Amino acid sequence: VASGGCSLNLNLRRGAARRADMAAMAGNGMAPGPGSGPAEEFQQCWRQFEMMMQNYTGDDPLGPWDRFIQWVEPHLPPTEKNVLVSVFEKLVKNFMNDKRYSNDPRYVNYLLKLIHCSTTPLEFFDYTHGQGIGTTSAVFFLAWAEVLEMKGKVSMADSVFHKGIENSAQPLEMLLQQYQ
Repeated sequence: VASGGCSLNLNLRRGAARRADMAAMAGNGMAPGPGSGPAEEFQQCWRQFEMMMQNYTGDDPLGPWDRFIQWVEPHLPPTEKNVLVSVFEKLVKNFMNDKRYSNDPRYVNYLLKLIHCSTTPLEFFDYTHGQGIGTTSAVFFLAWAEVLEMKGKVSMADSVFHKGIENSAQPLEMLLQQYQ
């Protein structure tokens, strides 16, 4: 993460509550010491994030996760990108049974990033689709069909496209354009 410590500012809440969160973080002595490597700095930021989430009272808990990942992803050196896989796993597990996020573009995006890191992506697609996740997301169906095509399973990819079209996955135009 950025050298000089963890400057985690996720805007978890608004107004006075947010200012109190930031003041608490600034005074908690959580910043890594000099000479910390990227992995240690990330772990320190991760602990801060987990502490902040324990006290989260907003109505969109996926929002802070999204902001955390957007913040940390570009700061990790390429050699440390593998730590994001564990964050994606935790995010996906954390919201797997929360139906309000089943087709949320942010959730589907992180799910797809995790699936692309998986050694068994087709099983992952089958399972998550069976859980009702991604059922109205054109991006989900496109990614699924792409993996099938790469594995030479063209007729199955065709079925996935049809399933997405039947579900009116959005944006439908994208799905129809890619299907042609």
